[in-house]
Amino acid sequence: MAKVIEKLQIPTLVLSHNKTLARQLWQEMSELFPENAVEYFVSYYDYYQPEAYIPGRDLYIDKELQMNERIEQERFSTVASLVSRPDVITVGTVSIIYGLNPPEVFQQNHLRLAVGDQADPQDVVRQLVGLQYRRTTGEIARGDIRLRGEVLSGCRAATTRCAYASAGTVSSVSRSARRSRGSHWTTSKRPGSTLASST
Repeated sequence: MAKVIEKLQIPTLVLSHNKTLARQLWQEMSELFPENAVEYFVSYYDYYQPEAYIPGRDLYIDKELQMNERIEQERFSTVASLVSRPDVITVGTVSIIYGLNPPEVFQQNHLRLAVGDQADPQDVVRQLVGLQYRRTTGEIARGDIRLRGEVLSGCRAATTRCAYASAGTVSSVSRSARRSRGSHWTTSKRPGSTLASST
């Protein structure tokens, strides 16, 4: 499989029948293609019980679910890579075909900043709040933004990478421990918004 990916040089989707095998394949592809955006995209439910009705007892059982925040973050990262990089290898399970918006919807609902870009911090804050980011005055976490004087700090919904802007110029993008994905800060709507849950 790796030889075919190397020869074709196009974005690739590798499907697995379960999350465990998908994670193993993701690890192998990450080692074989260290410069590529190797992404992991599976269902973000750790547990899902669909709703049910038992007519004999006239009993309705509501659906139950438990979401995994790390997997949700990896799904955001996958979509961000797919619309911004030509060298994406996505490893996932069959569940990836459900509930996604087309890439055009993602591209219409994000903000892209690069190191050295000039931007008014107040305008950037307004745009990010419009994309469902939380404004905070304390520590920033994934999906938070903070403006202190002329210094704007924010962490993407897709990764733990944070960006810093001072006096209107994007000055740095710190990278997560996982792998550098470039010097751009691309952000989409936050988790919990309607768009975010389906991208």
